[in-house]
Amino acid sequence: MVRNATAEALGQIGDARAVESLIVTLKDAVAVVRSSAVKALGMIGDIKAEKRLIEISEDYDLESVRADAKEALAKINKNKE
Repeated sequence: MVRNATAEALGQIGDARAVESLIVTLKDAVAVVRSSAVKALGMIGDIKAEKRLIEISEDYDLESVRADAKEALAKINKNKE
């Protein structure tokens, strides 16, 4: 799936300019795409994603996406140190 691969590539590139687009992708209709966006945000580690990732980690319909959000938050918090 193109959207999934795009989110993964953006995370690997690690450019913070992708953060806003990835945050929008968190509302994608496909769970795999949302999960890839969450992981990419964690890889980028930009604090701008923190609020939305917290929301996802606390109250999201799929446990796997919640777990990915918690992992991404841990990476962002590590970058703060």
